[in-house]
Amino acid sequence: MRHRNFSTYVGDVPGIIPEELHYPQYLRVWYAVTQLNSASATNIVKWIRNSNAPLKETEIRIQLDALTVNSNSRYRYLGSRKSAQTDLGSPYDLLFRSGNLRSTRYEQYVQELHGIWDIGDDGRTPIQIAAPRPCDRMVVEARDELFNELPENEGDFRLKALREVIIREGQPVFRRKLIEAYEGKCAVTGCSIQVLLEAAHITPYAGAWHTRAQHGLLLKTDIHTLFDRGLLWIDTELKIRISEQLAGTEYAELDGRYLRLPKDKQNWPLITHLINHRQYWIENRNDVESA
Repeated sequence: MRHRNFSTYVGDVPGIIPEELHYPQYLRVWYAVTQLNSASATNIVKWIRNSNAPLKETEIRIQLDALTVNSNSRYRYLGSRKSAQTDLGSPYDLLFRSGNLRSTRYEQYVQELHGIWDIGDDGRTPIQIAAPRPCDRMVVEARDELFNELPENEGDFRLKALREVIIREGQPVFRRKLIEAYEGKCAVTGCSIQVLLEAAHITPYAGAWHTRAQHGLLLKTDIHTLFDRGLLWIDTELKIRISEQLAGTEYAELDGRYLRLPKDKQNWPLITHLINHRQYWIENRNDVESA
């Protein structure tokens, strides 16, 4: 299925980076890691250099250091950041490295799995200031199972109940933050009727640990439903896009409009989250088409 105004997603083709992720350049490096899952710097460089949007090896390695929360060289690339603490929502806290020398591997940074990191008092050494909690690790490990479509059997009721708890946990706080950030108006339609506004998580597996405004959108109930079904999404330019299934409906006029953004840029939705949301539904396009 090809959606209007959005190029065909080709994440399943090795070495192909979607046009939407060519700029900023750091998105190419992040995307390569998502495709390789866990990889050495050499393999990441090779994948990007052989892709349709290659970068120089020096640039790739600079980006790896800049995006990796526990890189020994990260301090060189912090720029104007006031804090390097990784629980403050910086869009550049994306990668984590493990191993040493030739066994070094890069993967996506997940706070619940890797803990909270900062730069030490010497201004250059990465330090872990909070270790991941066992309970968070357990939820992350169970996340895929909980949110996949489950066959109907007796054991499913326990998993479905747990899924509802994960979704519900932290929701009141999350909604209050989004109402404040978006000044009580739907990010898509501008609707200001409070009873119709809902806190929408951007990524499908968000829970209590994702309660920053940048992790969600304040949406009117019907828009929330469309967003959760992949029939409406936000592209990397922060424009609203709709599925062909909505052509000819009252929602068609929303296509191409810019999202209504919070005044505080720190509350803007994370681009990587929006990409993950879109990728999830592209990969599950058969479910969307039959919905």
